[in-house]
Amino acid sequence: LTTTAGLGCVVFLVFGAASPQVDYEEALLMQVVDLSESPEVFSEPSTPQSLALQWLANIDEAEVDPDDTVRVETRYSLAVLFFATNGPSQWLDKLNFLSDTHECNWNNEEKGVFCDPETDLVMNVIIDSNNLRGSLPVELTALSSLKVLNMADNRLTGTLPSWQYGVLESLFLDWNTLESSIPHSLGDMTQLKDLDLSSNMLVSTIPEEFRQLLQLETLNLANNGLTGTGQMLADLSSLRHLNLTDNAFQGNLDFLKDLPRLESLDLSSNNFKANLAYEKFSSMTNLETMILANNEIVGPVPSSLGKLTKLAYVDVAQNLLTGTFPWYAFPESKLTTVIMTDNLFTGLLPLDIFRFDFLE
Repeated sequence: LTTTAGLGCVVFLVFGAASPQVDYEEALLMQVVDLSESPEVFSEPSTPQSLALQWLANIDEAEVDPDDTVRVETRYSLAVLFFATNGPSQWLDKLNFLSDTHECNWNNEEKGVFCDPETDLVMNVIIDSNNLRGSLPVELTALSSLKVLNMADNRLTGTLPSWQYGVLESLFLDWNTLESSIPHSLGDMTQLKDLDLSSNMLVSTIPEEFRQLLQLETLNLANNGLTGTGQMLADLSSLRHLNLTDNAFQGNLDFLKDLPRLESLDLSSNNFKANLAYEKFSSMTNLETMILANNEIVGPVPSSLGKLTKLAYVDVAQNLLTGTFPWYAFPESKLTTVIMTDNLFTGLLPLDIFRFDFLE
């Protein structure tokens, strides 16, 4: 059996009677070929897809039934991940990948593949800090029941695939070197609650489709090269933690007024140009941390911010703020830390500032 790419399809050339092993490999290929972006990936024996298929057909002692579509696709897609990220030579812990045990046992109890105990469907793939090197394969879309995907703190490169996950709730790909723009398909994962793409090399703007992420509670896009405004986030009323630090975002802060559940906010080291008018923050009664350092925030700090009684940490350093800081506006707050260096403040500190019990 040989495979070649012809006219956009995989062509089988069989000479003589096909052996049972050939029939088995062909049956497996028919199950997985549509998972890849192109059937041409099977024409080169060294691709992760070819290596995964060869392992599944000729080495895997589990001998999965080709008619068991879910099992074949699951085992194959995880094998593609292993080969695509240099598992044989680079993974610090192989996590039982490519063993003849059920793929639900490909873990060390802390990291790896974890399944629903009743259905054996893969629910979580957690392989953070394991020296994964290479690019993420589109074949992982086969894990249609996946709820948590965590591959943070590795050496992943390339672009983010246009995955289609209907039930994914948490995606952690921070601390890698992923490039290009954020795929629009991420905005279609409407069950997402946690999204962390921080500390990569992502560029361009936040996709319009992000407006659909109404369940999102944590969004971390820090330390990238993203541009545009924060307006795409204005509808995400479930957000509790927002971190956009160290990008090139610009515009005003009006999008914040529709985020009433925010507990922590970090917009530092961007190009936001705005004032601290209270109406932007009046609905954020749960806010505990506000970091706006190194922007172009102008005008005075309004005393009405003292109404945010849960506010504990404020960093407005390196801006263009004027006037005096309204210390006496926070008598009932939990404020413990205020960083206000490198501004245009005037006047004197209160003589009894060190008697303010709330400051640490």
